[in-house]
Amino acid sequence: MIAPNLKGRNLKINNLFKAIIAAFFSLIVTNCANAQGLIVEIKDFKSQYVINRNVSIWLPDNYDKIKKPLKVLYMQDGENLFEPSHSLSHKDWGAGKSAQKLINEGKIEPFIIVGIWSTKLRGREYLPNKIFLNLSPDLQVKIQKGWEGVPLSDEYLKFITRELKPFIDKNYNVSKRAQDTAIMGSSMGGLISFYAQMEYPKIFGQSASLSMHWLLGSPNNANENPDLFVKTIDNAFIDYLVSKNYKPSKYRIYIDHGDETLDALYRPYSKGFEDWYFSKYQKNDNYFQSHIFNGTNHSECAWADRLEIPFLFLLGNKK
Repeated sequence: MIAPNLKGRNLKINNLFKAIIAAFFSLIVTNCANAQGLIVEIKDFKSQYVINRNVSIWLPDNYDKIKKPLKVLYMQDGENLFEPSHSLSHKDWGAGKSAQKLINEGKIEPFIIVGIWSTKLRGREYLPNKIFLNLSPDLQVKIQKGWEGVPLSDEYLKFITRELKPFIDKNYNVSKRAQDTAIMGSSMGGLISFYAQMEYPKIFGQSASLSMHWLLGSPNNANENPDLFVKTIDNAFIDYLVSKNYKPSKYRIYIDHGDETLDALYRPYSKGFEDWYFSKYQKNDNYFQSHIFNGTNHSECAWADRLEIPFLFLLGNKK
């Protein structure tokens, strides 16, 4: 019986093992080079103010090596931001990809995104209560009926400011300054982001509202008397800002919309608001921007396509 050549066999196995390890580490390096940050998901975040919900936290590449406290962006509808599998439309904003791209290009310093998932009470949680209360009783009833209940926005903002933000401040390397803390959303999420900044200016120094749903409720309400409805809604927003003693130098506001599907309804409202704003305050793109994106609709894909613009406005490195 011939003894097997164990030495030669072991050599082949060792070479094969080394090749596998080399390929494995090559794959890791490739993934790291193209990485888009890390997402931490917190399931069923508890609250005494609103129903529990998930929270997704996006951290930039090399987060654990960064010593300087980072800026923070809180975003509504967190299920739609990073992974299409979580979104009802199966489309996501690609928020982490856009953020990391701008960071890699040196246009924005590293920051984190806190994605707050919506719930079955989304409409009520995102409906700005004090703006709603500026409307006539009849219109309040119509809007309230459409959302199947009274606004819960004040409670929702207590959840963010008293429970979620303290958790983020304690567990992550972030700045607590208002000028380093922003909030963003789309549609009704744009409404609550605007409202959050006005209600808590010492916490949120800036906001972005993509395709902000100026109508507050059902588009059907606007069909009864469009001209009167526009004036009523705009006056509700303006009266609210006046009551908050709004000063542009303390806030940075971004508003936009497209001109197709639901977004096609928004221009009379945004124009009325702009006319009032520029009649009182000098135009300064550092504090207020309002954009119209022609040929775009009311969708995750549309917001993803222009996400870098509000990112730069809120968090971009100033020249």
